[in-house]
Amino acid sequence: MTQLRLSADAIAESRFAVSPVMQLAAALHPHHPGAIAGHRSSPSAVRRTLITHGLHLLLALRDDMTDYLPDFLTPPTETPVSDVDTELHRVATTAAPVMARQMRRLMSLPEVADTEGEPTEGRDLPSVRRYLKMGASAYADRAARELRVFWDVALAPSWRRLAGQAQADIERHAMVALRQGMRVVLNSLHPDMAITGRWSTPGPSSPSGDASRTPTMSS
Repeated sequence: MTQLRLSADAIAESRFAVSPVMQLAAALHPHHPGAIAGHRSSPSAVRRTLITHGLHLLLALRDDMTDYLPDFLTPPTETPVSDVDTELHRVATTAAPVMARQMRRLMSLPEVADTEGEPTEGRDLPSVRRYLKMGASAYADRAARELRVFWDVALAPSWRRLAGQAQADIERHAMVALRQGMRVVLNSLHPDMAITGRWSTPGPSSPSGDASRTPTMSS
C-alpha cells in the first residue's frame, strides 16, 4: 500500500488541470494500461510504438519502471489548460540537481520487500544507468525530445477529444467540491484510493496551530 501524507496547505493548494505531458506519462506507464479515459493502448502496443520510432530512452525507463516515474517528466502545470510545447520545454530544462535526486530515488526503490516489511536493496536498472551516463542536462533534453515524438504519434491525433473529456471531468469534480467538499472529491478520484484522518482545532498536542492530525491518501 502506498501512503501520501497531506498537510492542510497541500489540500488547499490542490487543483485540477489539463496536462498533455501528464497524459503522456499515463499512456507510458507499464502497469496502468488504459489510465486515460477514452484512450486504450495495450502495454505491448505502447512498447511497439517506442521501438518503431527509436524512442530508446523512454523504452529503457519504461522497462525498468515499477510505480515511481521521476517527477521531472511530469512538471506541474502553471495554467488550467497547458500546452505540450511549454511542458516539454520545462522537462528539457530541468535543473540537473533536481533530475539527479529523482533518478537516484528511482534507482534505489526496492523491487520487493522482505517478510518484515523492510525494503531490500535497491535495483540496478542497467538500461537506465546507460542513458544517465550522458549527463543530467543531455538526459533531460533527450527525454523531452522522445516525449515529443511519442506525443505526435500516440496522443496528438486524439488530443482534442481527450482534452475535452478531461475538462468535463474537472468540471464534475468542481461541482462535487462545491456541494460536498474536498474529502468527497479526493475519495472519488479512484476506487483504490482513499483519504483518512481529519483536521481538528489546535489543542495541547499542536501548540503551533497546525492540524493535530494529518490526512493520509492511501492506495
